[in-house]
Amino acid sequence: MAEKLMEKSCIEFADALAAKVSVPGGGGAAAYVGALGVALGSMTANFTTGKKKYAEYEEDIQRILAEGDVIRAKLIDLVFADAEAFEPLSKAYGIPKEDPTRDQVLEEATVNALEAPMEMMRQIAKAIELLEELKVKGSKMLISDVACGAVMSAAAMRAAALNVFINTKSLQDRDLAAKLEAEADELLAFVPRAKVVADEITDYIRGSRWVAHHERKIHMAEILKGKPVADAMNEELAPRIEACKAAGVTPTLAIIRVGERDDDLSYERGATKRCETLGLGLKKFVLAADCTQEELMAAIDEVNTDPGIHGCLMFRPLPKHLDEVAACAALDPAKDSDGITQGSLYGVFANQPVGFPPCTADACMEVLKHYGYELSGANVTVLGRSLVIGKPVSMMLQAANATVTMCHTRTKELAAKCAAADILVVAVGRARTVGADAVREGQVVIDVGINWDEEAQKLCGDVDFDAAEPIVAAITPVPGGVGSVTTAILAKHVVEAAERTLA
Repeated sequence: MAEKLMEKSCIEFADALAAKVSVPGGGGAAAYVGALGVALGSMTANFTTGKKKYAEYEEDIQRILAEGDVIRAKLIDLVFADAEAFEPLSKAYGIPKEDPTRDQVLEEATVNALEAPMEMMRQIAKAIELLEELKVKGSKMLISDVACGAVMSAAAMRAAALNVFINTKSLQDRDLAAKLEAEADELLAFVPRAKVVADEITDYIRGSRWVAHHERKIHMAEILKGKPVADAMNEELAPRIEACKAAGVTPTLAIIRVGERDDDLSYERGATKRCETLGLGLKKFVLAADCTQEELMAAIDEVNTDPGIHGCLMFRPLPKHLDEVAACAALDPAKDSDGITQGSLYGVFANQPVGFPPCTADACMEVLKHYGYELSGANVTVLGRSLVIGKPVSMMLQAANATVTMCHTRTKELAAKCAAADILVVAVGRARTVGADAVREGQVVIDVGINWDEEAQKLCGDVDFDAAEPIVAAITPVPGGVGSVTTAILAKHVVEAAERTLA
């Protein structure tokens, strides 16, 4: 009976339920709907697994898939179990009331009929827990399917509960009835949890991150977060650091800081934490804001002459009374971890292993590499021409065989030139310079800018994220994008410098 029903098409299934024939009723239908809800969650999980964007959740997604398979199979089995329990219960109700065996047969059939809907509720509760996880960890391109799964699971839970309560009502064993009803009430608490999943996803879809654009398509860009990139770099660096230590060298970073600038201190904390996490050595040279040029040059000389120091980060800009050009020129390019010397810039422009590129420029390249964007033959526009980001990243992109167009804030028809690119790198240091008119569908946007929005009282990029994100294919957030990769790049440069001493 149930097997024949399961072989029918969706239309035939609905028609069979509506007909006056002996088929699984509300209980079987509830299990089937619950299984469909789990299937939607499994579909979302399957499209999430293996994606670099969700690498931090890979283990959880694999577990969700395995548990979802078990729940879905059990719910389908319960369609059959509910059908098998229907016929004896129906026959028990047909026994004449004067028959002395009627009460016992009916009690046994009722208890048997309760097993399937109770187990449905237990399995659906587990399904809702998985959907709650997928709301956070699942692919955002299929997030609406998680909401649909939650809606179906909630409906299945309520339907199964109705089957429980209709049968406990006729139980003679009132203690058992009370026990089952209490458990059913507890499981019904999962219904509002499923509703929260559906409502939060609905609000998310209708919010600023999701919009219907002029072609009436629903779209959301891939958000290129920096943390997965940095985490992957940490894993790659760990064995290299151990190899250096095994050879008697601990890769060590020197930090030269003049004064107590908040941004310097913030970056220093991040660099310090990165060194501690990876087991790198760290030596700090902290000078007063009113230090002399001689004191600064002495600190640089100590870095240059100490064989135990492999890389150096000198915070800039320096106080105006100091000669920054002379200070940068004094640093040994071999220990220049942030591309501030002419030797390092030569290495970038000539594509030679001399010094190191600026960390932020290298971070742009690492983000593109991590997320798998092909640079060879790609049309890339770089908006910005500084020696810190714009010029070096342009050279690095060309070394990767990209075709690069360099622009700046005085470029004519700037928006059109930006929108023509496959990949757009923005580093002009002006909040929201790039808006919706300067981007296009299918484009990858790397926003390097970090600006303070006084009105909103928060950080923002050089790109108007809210305007660009609904249009482009992928974009880095601010904060949490390129900036969060720079300390990992700094560590990579220190390790590479140490390796060069062993070569």
